Amino acid sequence: MRKQRIEIYRGLGGYGTLGLEIVLSVLIGLFGGRWLDERFGTEPWLGVLGFVLGAGAAVRSVQRTQRDLRRVAEKEEREQGNPAPLYATEKDRLEQIEERKLRLERMLIDKYALEAELAAEAEAKARAEAEGATSEAEGGAGDRAR
Repeated sequence: MRKQRIEIYRGLGGYGTLGLEIVLSVLIGLFGGRWLDERFGTEPWLGVLGFVLGAGAAVRSVQRTQRDLRRVAEKEEREQGNPAPLYATEKDRLEQIEERKLRLERMLIDKYALEAELAAEAEAKARAEAEGATSEAEGGAGDRAR
């Protein structure tokens, strides 16, 4: 339990540092570009370029974090198996409904087959009893004739 909790906090920490990386990349690019603009008198071009480069660095850090998290998830799936999703999607719910329908249909088919089998057994028993009663009646009539 404790090990699992530590893993959860590590995952959350990865997301926290990602936000910090995004903000710092954009701000450093923007303010670095503005500082260069003041120094070389190229306002606003280097500031805009710094912002764009900072945004690009932020996108790269998001991609890197996504790739790292995917690797961790794949490793966990290999080691622990693929757990059931915490929240079912609409597709999952529809599949579950279809599975339940199929199970109910199978149960009904089994029920009707069992009922038919019981009815056939009851009918066979009734015939056997009727034949037994008929043979007893014939046997009894034969005894009276003698």
